[in-house]
Amino acid sequence: MTHLTPTALGPAPECRRLVEEMPIILWTADATGRWTHVHQRWIEYTGVIGETYGFGFEEGLHPEDVAPTLAVQTEAIRTG
Repeated sequence: MTHLTPTALGPAPECRRLVEEMPIILWTADATGRWTHVHQRWIEYTGVIGETYGFGFEEGLHPEDVAPTLAVQTEAIRTG
């Protein structure tokens, strides 16, 4: 299986247009967990733009989901 990178999909504007057309809610982050792109549907659904310090998605989660989600995210960043 081949992993696609943004450069494999073409220039950034074309990638972003493709991502924005997907009928899902998503964001992308760098290796430190800092957001690099926030999908418009995420913004519409949560009202969270993603320009926050840290992970940035906690405000969009149900309170009971914050701790387990952060644990998984932190482990993913730690292990790469």
